[in-house]
Amino acid sequence: MERLAVAIVIYDGVSTLNVTGPLDVFARANALLSPMGGYDVTVVAPEQRPIRASNGLTIVPDSDFTDHTLQFDTVLIAADLPHHDASGNRARAVWFDEQAIETIRSKAEPMVCTPARAAHGIELALARVARDHGTELAVRCAQQMVSGTPHHAPWSDSPRAETRSQLARVQAYVCANPGAQLSINRLAEVAAMSPRSLARLFVAELGMTPHDYVEMVRFDRAYALIAGTEMALKVIAHDSGFGTAEQMRVVFQRRLGISPAALRQRKRQPRTVSTIPRAQGIDHVLAHPA
Repeated sequence: MERLAVAIVIYDGVSTLNVTGPLDVFARANALLSPMGGYDVTVVAPEQRPIRASNGLTIVPDSDFTDHTLQFDTVLIAADLPHHDASGNRARAVWFDEQAIETIRSKAEPMVCTPARAAHGIELALARVARDHGTELAVRCAQQMVSGTPHHAPWSDSPRAETRSQLARVQAYVCANPGAQLSINRLAEVAAMSPRSLARLFVAELGMTPHDYVEMVRFDRAYALIAGTEMALKVIAHDSGFGTAEQMRVVFQRRLGISPAALRQRKRQPRTVSTIPRAQGIDHVLAHPA
């Protein structure tokens, strides 16, 4: 398989974890793949100047939007800034210059980090690896990140490490297959454990049920497609695993307070960013070591 080109798009105020997290995922994947089948990652900004992240870190991009020769297979937009709309009401939406993104998008698949998910970029990168090279490779990358081990360190055989491996396998499978039938029984098969044990593991390690995790991943997938593409909402609902546009609308209303149609309309309107949030910690992308 040929190497794939990935762009990580950054802006002032970006969460550093949405930049360094995907970079780490792709670097670990490269270490486990042949030189001919990995990823070439480029950090791109609107201008060729240092970018100040939300925690004060300065990031120097590799390129900028003026380079029209850039061609990518995937564009990950690492922007998750809250903003205030014209009426002064605080709203959550992806913040990026759509025209500028279009100059580098080419045939690329857009992947947009959603608001209030400081580690969402890690999930998106793992899902990309799973689609390109299979769930097992994505699981191994996730395991390494969870344990903090070097790229080629040997794995622990402790029971704790085994349960984390099972959990990482399920997470990677869900991220790579949001449109599949993801019942608790199916996820238990992927984890090679009973449905009851899997449910307990999710609550203990992630603080949520398997059902809630599946819905969260589907929501993120739908959000990215609504914000980054012009696909019909009913197609997005099917692709994301919601089944129907109505079911997707119900979930968006509950999680975000607005409908998918309203979110897309808001995305198309000019925005003024008035505040830059502090960096947020990892929520529940991966199980954390004790």
